[in-house]
Amino acid sequence: MLLCLGMVVSVAILGLTMPYYNKAASDMVSAYEGLLFNSGLMPDFLVYPGLVDRAALGLWYHLLHAMGLLSIWRLEDLPQGGDLKMYEAGWQSLVQAGRVYSLLTGIACVVAFTLLVRRWIGVWQIAILAGTAWAFASGNALGYRILRPEMMTSAMVFSALLLVLIAAKDARSAWRFPALTLAGFLVAVAIIDKVQSVIPALAILPLALAFGPEVSHEPKDAPAGTWLWAALLSVAAAATLWPAAAILAKGIAAMPAHTEIDYKPLSGGLSGHYQFIVAGGIVASMAAYGAIWRLSLAGTITGIAAVGLGLALGFDLLYFNTSEAALVAVANPVEHLQAHSAGSGSLLLSQSSSVIGATILKAIGKGLAIHTFVLSPQHRPTLIIEWLALAGLVYALRHGRKLLALQIALLVGCAIAQDAIFSLRQVKVYYLPYSDTPIILAGALALTQFADRLTIPRIERATIALMFVYIVWGHAQSALAVFARHDRGKVCGIVTQFTKRIAIPYCQKPAP
Repeated sequence: MLLCLGMVVSVAILGLTMPYYNKAASDMVSAYEGLLFNSGLMPDFLVYPGLVDRAALGLWYHLLHAMGLLSIWRLEDLPQGGDLKMYEAGWQSLVQAGRVYSLLTGIACVVAFTLLVRRWIGVWQIAILAGTAWAFASGNALGYRILRPEMMTSAMVFSALLLVLIAAKDARSAWRFPALTLAGFLVAVAIIDKVQSVIPALAILPLALAFGPEVSHEPKDAPAGTWLWAALLSVAAAATLWPAAAILAKGIAAMPAHTEIDYKPLSGGLSGHYQFIVAGGIVASMAAYGAIWRLSLAGTITGIAAVGLGLALGFDLLYFNTSEAALVAVANPVEHLQAHSAGSGSLLLSQSSSVIGATILKAIGKGLAIHTFVLSPQHRPTLIIEWLALAGLVYALRHGRKLLALQIALLVGCAIAQDAIFSLRQVKVYYLPYSDTPIILAGALALTQFADRLTIPRIERATIALMFVYIVWGHAQSALAVFARHDRGKVCGIVTQFTKRIAIPYCQKPAP
């Protein structure tokens, strides 16, 4: 409760009342898309699908309007004419209402993350520290002040990871297969909302290979590992995968003729085929997990069916989408990411193998440089946790806990790999939630070795002091967003290209 209250106070002091144009490319465009949704109009912003955020924000505006708290909830409600003061007041109320939505979303994400870490780790003090670290990491702290989907989709993906790890931990629990189904669903919804979520999502199953059950093998009398469960979930998965595969196949087939975004085919003829490779990789990873950790065949098949069911239910939501552009983006995530990449990442996967190799090596170098902090300084307090996690890794190795050391190394490696990938289009603070979260999980895991010492008074005081520094540092990006000089004129250069159905008064050229 104190953590959530701290988030509310933080946003109220720093961000809630900042001018609507401070983060115009995020706030105004997202608010505009919410208005389009309520007016029953197709999206104009195609850089990422945003299907979930668009609908959720639209419904939030509708709810506030029904409660008499917001006058503008549809596109036609925006003030028209020459009254600039009324026009700006309308946008301010609209964006400010959106920031309240972001804050509530952030609080929900923090609560879910903290509770899942508590269930996974088993130590409530570590869970609270992890939740605090997540809430005030630079990208997340900025994320619940503005209207962007990275914070929410990151929370979905890593909640899915935690659900998988919780399911893996207890082979006796009857809840592990519903947890796997929910994990698959959250991943699919995250990808539907922001295609970039596919990058951290692909790391879930490889990471899970290092996290096995607390017992050495699955007991034969496990209630959820029977063939009956395997048969029932397999039938349910097949019934939902069929329509999901059909809608995704439609998106794959539509990509070559799609003209709104300039998609380029991947080298090696991978376009239209790598989706099946990914699906096969999911099945292979789960089969390998069953073999490594000696699970029963029935339990392994049930787990595969549970994940397939969740993914299918998530992708079946695309049937409620009327935008071909969004469908093409979700069905062809690699081409979509390539089309919207900049710099060295532009058309990377359409180049020769030597160019791809050189660019990947350069990206890895950038990713490593970011995590040294010295070579590439950033306002990123989670690097404190990374250094402590690496110290915990060394401690684990010295005490013969090789599996724990491997788990910490994989989580930190996941963060570095994601920063390397995102460096192809420049690592911005908006994308930090994707790579900061595995660092926080690595830190929480390393801290389990010292859980019995957290209540020692001097260690408790040192921990509180460290978290105070972390929280203050985590506000750096938010303070920059609020206090840096922002020109209203930038709206005309950025926002107008994505808001074609409205005329922003101060962006109109005077009549000759």
